[in-house]
Formats: sequence, C-alpha cells, structure tokens
Amino acid sequence: MMMQQPSDTLNGEHLLTIPQVAHCLGISRAQVYKLINTRNDDRLPCVHIGRSVRVVRSTMETWMKQHEQ
Repeated sequence: MMMQQPSDTLNGEHLLTIPQVAHCLGISRAQVYKLINTRNDDRLPCVHIGRSVRVVRSTMETWMKQHEQ
C-alpha cells in the first residue's frame, strides 16, 4: 500500500507554513505567532491541523490588504 504525500492544500486553497508566512510578510516567525495569537480584530486567521499551524494563502492576502496603510 502506497502512502499518500501530505497535501499542502485545503479545499483547493494553498496552505502556508509559519516560516513561509514570515518570509512573505518580511517578519520573524515569532511575530507571525504574535499576529495569530492576538486577541483583537487584527488577528491573522489560521488553520490548526493537529499540532501544525497553517495559513491559507488567500486569507493572508486578504488580511494584508485590510491592513495596508
């Protein structure tokens, strides 16, 4: 029986790891975790898959547009 490779998509949406999000935003991994764990409307939405945390690419792009200055 062949094992399937882990998918980096969720319902057709591309999922990003924390280091990938940090690279895209030009910030540290620690800052990404702060954005995910904040308790206000500025929170970066994420998906928890077991112990892993992923961010949907389109959600991150929408979040970035909402926070442009």
